[in-house]
Amino acid sequence: LDSCCALSVMRHLKRLAQAPHPSGSRGRGLTTGGRAVLVSIHQPRPAIWALIDQVSVLVGGCLLYSGPSSLLVPWIQAHAPSWGPYLPATHGTIPDWLLDAAALAPLAPKATAALVQMPVLAVVPGGLIR
Repeated sequence: LDSCCALSVMRHLKRLAQAPHPSGSRGRGLTTGGRAVLVSIHQPRPAIWALIDQVSVLVGGCLLYSGPSSLLVPWIQAHAPSWGPYLPATHGTIPDWLLDAAALAPLAPKATAALVQMPVLAVVPGGLIR
């Protein structure tokens, strides 16, 4: 998709995610209804990034962060200081900063595993096993 169509699709998906489910919460523990929407986006433009509530960041096939998109930058800055601070005027969008930082200052697999917020049982070449 081009960036205009991608934004249109994401706005539609956001509306679907926020709309009450026709049958209520359907026993899923959702108090307001709605739906979970999972997308894979590699370099979203700022307007698309603003629509994302929760994000998972993979680096080298390992899960680095999973949580609210609003907490991503402070979490990365606290736990991956070698990546340096996020400076919008210098780095552009948050996803661009993440891609540049991961490419220029890659984290060793052990360091990546230590940063993961989710419980990890083992680190294996090429990924994490939970």
